[in-house]
This record gives sequence, structure tokens and C-alpha cells, in this order.
Amino acid sequence: QMEQIYMTVHGSRQTDTTVQVDGLQMNSLMNDGQVQAYFSDAGHAEVTYQTSGAGADVSGGGVRINMIPKEGGNRISGSVFAGGTNGSWQSHNLTEELKAAGLQSGDRVDHISDYNFAIGGPIRQDRLWYFTTIRRIATNEIVANNFYKDGRPGIEDQWIYNMLARMTWQITPKNKITAYYDRYPKFKGHEMGALTDPETAAARRDWRHAIYYTGSAKYTSTLSSRLLLEAGYSTNIEYLYIGY
Repeated sequence: QMEQIYMTVHGSRQTDTTVQVDGLQMNSLMNDGQVQAYFSDAGHAEVTYQTSGAGADVSGGGVRINMIPKEGGNRISGSVFAGGTNGSWQSHNLTEELKAAGLQSGDRVDHISDYNFAIGGPIRQDRLWYFTTIRRIATNEIVANNFYKDGRPGIEDQWIYNMLARMTWQITPKNKITAYYDRYPKFKGHEMGALTDPETAAARRDWRHAIYYTGSAKYTSTLSSRLLLEAGYSTNIEYLYIGY
């Protein structure tokens, strides 16, 4: 998930995918909505993927992804996830035939890690709750046929932080307001392919100039046992400078 992962269904285009958080759309405007935001797994109670029969609130005919957010409660609770790997866990398929064709080394994993922490609890019992999560995901990939002058392999190094805060206010038993803000800077030290000189490869994402965020606010009112009113606002800001 360090780079874009696109899903298509029934011959649809990548731009037809709809990304939602609690039913509010989070698609960006980059590449006609194709480029998507990064999210913290610990921030969601569940994720639904719908491949057909979407409602009238979805204009595209592709995959509909809806992330149902976690919220704080009257008891402080949290979660921790840690995962990762390095190159020693990976086999290789660099055959003599490929070497004869000029391939000195293939794409390989140097380092992958994913750390995700979350905690939530009450600010005021039965009325106001908080929830927050921090995620750091990093992927360093050894690039095929890419070497420094001393023989070291060229590596695409990159990481993303997700820093999310959510508030939930139960105004009355039938009326609730939720809001969240998720800021996620991204760093990428090198962006390069085979036969690229890593000494002069682009430092393409400085985290101070690749700062994105998503956020939303939503009001829910149970008017009766048969009628539910929802109103909300969502935003997706992608501030990106690509430098060499």
C-alpha cells in the first residue's frame, strides 16, 4: 500500500472506483479520481467491498469501498499491530537464462514494515468520546539492474505516517455528530527503474511537501423507527510537489 493499488470489476475503469468513509466519498481529483488516499487499518471497524448494485449515491459502475470507522466508547481500549519482513524471507528466480540476457539482479524486498496503534475512550460518559490512531508503513525495494558505483544495489525507500483523530458527540439519544481528521505525510527518497543511476535519481517526495489529509463531519438523526436522516461533509486534500 505504499503506492497506488487499483481495483476494477466487470470491465470497469480504474476511475470508476468509489472510496467512502462512513458513506461519504473520499475520492481525490488526481487522474480523474483514480489516485486514492492512504488510510489507517486500525481506524476502521470493518470495510465493505461492493461490486454491483450500488445505490444512487454512487455514480461510478466500479468497485465501491466503504470503510466503517471505529469510535471511542465509555471504556478506554486500544489495539496494536506490528508486521514486517526483509529480504532474507524472499526467494529469487534469477535464472542463468536471465543472466545471459543481461539481468544482473531482479526486483527484491529490502524492508517492509507496518506499525499501527489505536486507542479510544470517553471524554464524558455516555456523551462525548475520542478515538485516535497512528500508523507507519514503510517499503524499501531493491530495483532490478540498479547499482551504486561501489556495487551496492539501488533502493527505492519510502514511508507514510497516518495520524488520525476522531470525535463522537451523542447530543441526544437520537442525534449524533462525528468528525475526523487524518493527516498523512509521505516520504520517497528515490524513484527509479532499471539502469538508473541511484546517485542522481529523483528525491521525489519530501515529507514537508507531500502532505495529504482526509476528513469528514457527519450528523445522524433517528427521526422515527422507519426514518433516518444523515447529512455530512467530506474532504480530500493532496498537496504534492515532485522535485528532482
